[in-house]
Amino acid sequence: MRTSFATLVLALALGVSTNAAAQVLPREVRERLLEGVVEVLPFDARTNDLVGTGGSGNVISPSGMVLTNYHVVGDDATGEHYEWHVIRVSDPRHPDREPQHRYWARFVAGDARHDLALIKIELLADGSPLPAGTTFVSVTLGDANALMLGDPLTIVGYPGIGGNTVSFTTGIIGGWLGEDLSSGGKQWIKTNARLHGGNSGGGAFDEFGLLVAIPTFRVQQTVRGFEEQNLLRPVTLALPLITTHVPDADRQGSIGSMPPEPYRPPEPYRPPGPLVPPAPGTETLRGSLGPDSTTLGSGEYVDVVGRDFVAGVPVELWLRSDEFDVYLGVVDPRGEVVLEVDDSPGHGLDVRETFVPRETGTHSLVITSAYPRETGNYLLDITSRSPGPDPARSTETLTGTLAFGDATLASGEYYNVLERSFEAGVPVDLWLRSTSFDVYLIVLDPAGDVVLEVDDTPGEGLDVRETLVPAHSGTYQLIVTSAMPRETGPYSLDIGIARTLRPDPPGPGLRTQTIAGELRTGDDTLASGEYLAVIDQTFSAAFPVELWLRSTDFDVRLMIAFMSGTVGTVVFDVDDSPGQGSNVRETFVPEQSGSFKLLVTSASVGETGQFLLDVTTAADATTTPPAAPPFARPFEPPPPLERPSVPRETAQRALDPSPGSVGAFPVGGSVQGRLLRQDSAAYHTYVVDVSPGTARVTFEMRSDADLDLFVKHGSDIVDWGDGGDWQRRDIEPAFDATIVLDWPDPGAWYVDVVFFGGPPATATYTFEVR
Repeated sequence: MRTSFATLVLALALGVSTNAAAQVLPREVRERLLEGVVEVLPFDARTNDLVGTGGSGNVISPSGMVLTNYHVVGDDATGEHYEWHVIRVSDPRHPDREPQHRYWARFVAGDARHDLALIKIELLADGSPLPAGTTFVSVTLGDANALMLGDPLTIVGYPGIGGNTVSFTTGIIGGWLGEDLSSGGKQWIKTNARLHGGNSGGGAFDEFGLLVAIPTFRVQQTVRGFEEQNLLRPVTLALPLITTHVPDADRQGSIGSMPPEPYRPPEPYRPPGPLVPPAPGTETLRGSLGPDSTTLGSGEYVDVVGRDFVAGVPVELWLRSDEFDVYLGVVDPRGEVVLEVDDSPGHGLDVRETFVPRETGTHSLVITSAYPRETGNYLLDITSRSPGPDPARSTETLTGTLAFGDATLASGEYYNVLERSFEAGVPVDLWLRSTSFDVYLIVLDPAGDVVLEVDDTPGEGLDVRETLVPAHSGTYQLIVTSAMPRETGPYSLDIGIARTLRPDPPGPGLRTQTIAGELRTGDDTLASGEYLAVIDQTFSAAFPVELWLRSTDFDVRLMIAFMSGTVGTVVFDVDDSPGQGSNVRETFVPEQSGSFKLLVTSASVGETGQFLLDVTTAADATTTPPAAPPFARPFEPPPPLERPSVPRETAQRALDPSPGSVGAFPVGGSVQGRLLRQDSAAYHTYVVDVSPGTARVTFEMRSDADLDLFVKHGSDIVDWGDGGDWQRRDIEPAFDATIVLDWPDPGAWYVDVVFFGGPPATATYTFEVR
């Protein structure tokens, strides 16, 4: 991982300039910070409960070491600390959702004087060990001593105000303070960025996305009373902890090791100028990474190759290696990173991307690895496509201008609306670009629903280049706007429409099989209820397979399972491919030769309709798999069971948050409930009648708070304590609880859902019996 790769390292090492006044971090950097900054919640083993509001932390190494404030994990005044801590992580694809409990971290070391501590992620949320080889997305450490007054900062954390989701705020370096908060020194950084208690232990990142300080919310007494101090601890103060306990910390700048001399492209740098478009074709470069290569500050070996590209002419890059996990970056003639990719979807550990240069001139192709010190040979194919018209497509180019006086969105951006008619299932290529502002494209279908909303297409700089496959025929609205309020300037929008529903004919040596099918009521279903069609295929290891699944009747989902005898392992699962609307269009590279099952299903339960699936493979990519035992029907689930209905009075009582008995509950039932905790514990009691001869019964509860589950046979539970009269319980600190009974005694089982005492709060839960 290298946040610095896209900013400081490339910009300095390639001898190009950066925009020191940039206020907004690149999108890919922000997405990485969403995973690298986590929520930290201490756990008190004495009370068997979480402590207070917790704070934030920064994952600073692939091995899962987290840097945070001491007062987040303990008491910096007394030096006492908690041993275990809940780690909650945000999904960068859904930053609007609350973080999820993913891991447990153990205290490693602390510096109470400077209010800094290290904890290490060691267990999964269920308490099981981390799988072998687990690595974590980490942030890169920068050098706080290099900061200047007025430099921009981005604060990332979980402040606990305005909801429980992750928050970004911005500010500047306002000044420095000594340890006593009054004299000179560099023990504290002042900032005008908005902070709150939950930001403590989180990250303050510089203009390059490097971690330079730890927000440490303080309130101090002055002659005028009490005042809040928005202060940051420079990350340099954590160096004694880091150098002692974190050998694999991701570092940059003077805090780590830089190459002794800046590396430069092996070919002379030339400013932009007119070039003759290259003829279509592919150039293959062979190279290797090893100890003789230049080294990035974070430890990865690197090669840099210069190539001339022409603005507007697409370039396909395919970087691959059998010996290390490749990583590719492209820097344009102005020194801006226009492409940075680890693994391309559907290509295993390879990078296979197409980007459209915005500038004419020498681009630097930066070839490196995903992890430090990886070595080995690599191949890089560079294919420039002809910019000429495609006879299989019709292209319309629209031009316009965003200007003062145009209609504005509620958030202040100007916008234009264009209307065009599209046909269901016929792909539409959309390319929106401008040299004056950062473009933003929104597409509404005939019903007014948003079917495409894109700021920057990966690999396209600030352009949007996407393929939309309409689900319905009719008039679509194309809304052209900007990424930031009040931006103006001219733009160009290309609309390319295929003349046929068929994809491009397969190239030499390729063959395409088109499979027509239908999902119907009564078909087999997944465990979650979606109808399922199964298609047998034989693939060869390392031979790419292009799959295009589409339907105008339902939102398709495609899974692939590799078969070993009668056992299937899912190796591919895609709902919607980027830019394909509700279609799936992906390239899958099998890691093993043999039999595969293509599982065509839907994104939602109960959807039905016809579909088409194109399977394109190399003509010689055939293999005869070893003989397997007879296999009648793969993934054959049991016939769907009708869920017993929960008595109406039980369902109504479950929504009453007051404690007490809820009522009779059938095996196979599911209900939503609520509990209101006051000073003491709140509970709901369900009575489940288990029939004689039942082999297994499962009681399961899921909640938005830490609730617990107790069961007893024959009579009410009267005491939940360690010496109580319950027979089984699940009191682990988690938002779910499960109790499984094998060959349970027949008759009435009493089940208590318990919300133990604490500050007044309401919890919502789902209770099921299977």
